[in-house]
Amino acid sequence: MTKEYDFQNLSFDDFERLVGDLLHAELGTRFESFRTGRDGGIDLRYAQSEDESIIVQCKRYAPGAFSRLLNVIKRDELPKIRKLKPTRYMLVTSCGLTPGNKDDLQALLAPHCISSTDIYGATEVNAMLRSHSAIEKKHFKLWMGSTEILKRVLHSGIYNYSQHELQRLRRELSRYVVHDGFFRALQMLDTIHHCVILGMPGIGKTTAARILLAHYLNEDYEVISVGSDIEEAWRVIDLASSETKIIVYYDDFLGQIGHAQKLNKNEDRRLLDLLEHCRESKTKRFVLTTREYLFDQALDKHEPLSRASEEIRSSTVTLSDYTTLVRARLLINHLTFSKVPAEFIECLVSSKAYKSLVQHQNFLPRLIEGICSESFVATTTPETFGDAAIKQLDDPTSVWKHPFHNLTREAQLLLYVLVSLDGEHEKGNLEALYVRMRDERGAFSTLRFFNEVLHEVEGTFTTSQRYPAKANNVDQPASWMVRFINPSAREFVLSDAVSRAEILSQIFSSAGDFKQLLFWDEATQTLDEKGVNQMIRPHLKSLIKKGLRLADSTAPALVGWGPSQYFELQTKAPYVRKIKELFSAVEKIESLKAHDATLAEFVGLDATVLSRLFSSADVFWLPEVINELLRAIKTQTPSWREILTLLLPSLKPGPYGLNLQSLNYHWAAVQAVLDELSEEEDIGEPIRGIFLVRVIKAADEVTDDLSSDEIEDARNHLESLSGSLEPTLEDQCEQLTARHATATDREQEEASESSDEDLSETYKPQKKETPTEADIDGLFKELVTQLKEE
Repeated sequence: MTKEYDFQNLSFDDFERLVGDLLHAELGTRFESFRTGRDGGIDLRYAQSEDESIIVQCKRYAPGAFSRLLNVIKRDELPKIRKLKPTRYMLVTSCGLTPGNKDDLQALLAPHCISSTDIYGATEVNAMLRSHSAIEKKHFKLWMGSTEILKRVLHSGIYNYSQHELQRLRRELSRYVVHDGFFRALQMLDTIHHCVILGMPGIGKTTAARILLAHYLNEDYEVISVGSDIEEAWRVIDLASSETKIIVYYDDFLGQIGHAQKLNKNEDRRLLDLLEHCRESKTKRFVLTTREYLFDQALDKHEPLSRASEEIRSSTVTLSDYTTLVRARLLINHLTFSKVPAEFIECLVSSKAYKSLVQHQNFLPRLIEGICSESFVATTTPETFGDAAIKQLDDPTSVWKHPFHNLTREAQLLLYVLVSLDGEHEKGNLEALYVRMRDERGAFSTLRFFNEVLHEVEGTFTTSQRYPAKANNVDQPASWMVRFINPSAREFVLSDAVSRAEILSQIFSSAGDFKQLLFWDEATQTLDEKGVNQMIRPHLKSLIKKGLRLADSTAPALVGWGPSQYFELQTKAPYVRKIKELFSAVEKIESLKAHDATLAEFVGLDATVLSRLFSSADVFWLPEVINELLRAIKTQTPSWREILTLLLPSLKPGPYGLNLQSLNYHWAAVQAVLDELSEEEDIGEPIRGIFLVRVIKAADEVTDDLSSDEIEDARNHLESLSGSLEPTLEDQCEQLTARHATATDREQEEASESSDEDLSETYKPQKKETPTEADIDGLFKELVTQLKEE
């Protein structure tokens, strides 16, 4: 792993701790760390007695900054050294040093610096890293900052950056502080192979997860990023061999605000299956992130998760808070690598405003990033920067208020359209929907080009990434995915949109995508539900009509994983799922007639409505939708025979063949209709016959190369169908039982051939530090010292 590093992605504090670890390993001596302000001129010290001490000074400078280093030693450090009179003085710097440079420094520092071998430049530090690879692995920011690793990270799709944005990614990683929670998560992944990272918005869950992924990417794991459904991961794992190293990443697996429909039907059980699969596998890992309150809600609502709650909680790491020292380091890293002007930092430190920031109850990495941004600094002066930063934490939403209200109306309109599309959308389709709403709103004296408007919000509110595109598996011109730059920006715009009646009305009336009609439902999870209901109720009738029509609409969607992701330009609409989402959202409106109005509108649309539902390949929610429709359709006295006559053709085996699991839901929906036709045996029996043929065909097509869990799952579905459909499926059940036994034997044999590696001491959680107030003050004084030296 070892590379030649320049150490520029490390803060002065990161560099000092790296040097301490290296010297301990090299010399067998444990050094104490001292902050400026307690013992001037000491970074690290080993004191065997009062008369014998080793002092180490650490200087992180640019590779070619020797002249500056020499001047600082002469002007600032030499007087301190003469006062301290150490037995031995060592200097470690990130500068590149020639033999002549080292001789000059040694002559200057004599007699305390015994020889030039006590002066370490970048070459010597890199040599120590090569000798102690475990230390290199431990200091994640060091090796992740290398160009080679960053290119691999970008190519894997872990970060939504383009290849030319290496410097941006390097700066983002430089600001991170590797803390105890991170090491707990890594230890968990190494031992039980899965981990759920919990925390409030902005606490750093996603960043921690991404660095964990980079670690495993560096260990030759393939990263699979799940977008919306755990089946995406299962499909890849099922096709991979048992030796293939895979780590699955599911960010915000319960949604960013509400989990109402985030876990699709049976996804809770499939998620548990994947957790168990990774626990038993030697080559599979699984990391998930979510917000704490959503996690608690999901365990309470989803029965499979509730039953396994104790086991799931045992695999969680909560990033609920940071120690004072971690907060201080985070603030210092952001001040350093965000290029906040030196005079601003000096005023912040001299006024000691950093104390209030570090101790603030709303301290979050995302908010600290905001107050260190160029746009925020531009609104303040050096003298007012500290107070303005504290006010920013007092009102976290104000991070976005000022930049949002400074946008043009067109740019604000674009963000409203983007938030109505779940916060991300393909650029070409987004432009079309933006133009629809712009024309609906009117009152624009001039019409700017879409790209000009997008450029206005890019980098502040949004970020874009380019992907290849295909249609019917034929390559098409590449396109761009436009996303909110982070969840807090999206939450701000969402809150603003649902609180403004005219904006809601314009989104609904100009909507060309189904998502735009229900985006407000997510806001009821955290905003004033009563207020949202009042805003939506006037639009209910038009939402229902438009929703039923747009349920058939499609938009370009990202498919695949990591570097293989691409836009699928012609996708099938998940029709049944959208109808279920519409029903569920309407039920939340405080109107007794709202739900029935939706059903009545749906049934009255088309006499072939049942046929459209049953011909869909997306049938997970079909039984629920059918039962709701049957409840409403009874009041309309339809011709059951006519409806079932229309239904029959859609039940014949078609090119979209369903698996046993889907057939189970399909049959449950048909059974609900047949229960209303107890006397119509001449129609009911042919339907049973069609299904029987279909089920036998599906059971025969279950392949032997599936996992034992997959085959057992198929057998369970077949047995449930056998009870209600036809008892003559015993042969198929026996065949699946035999296949399950064979698959189980195969998996056990594969498991016995591999063994877990011992957990490295390197990755165990670090010993907790108990810093004093003087330690924190020393860090910020050292920051100012570093700025002056530069």
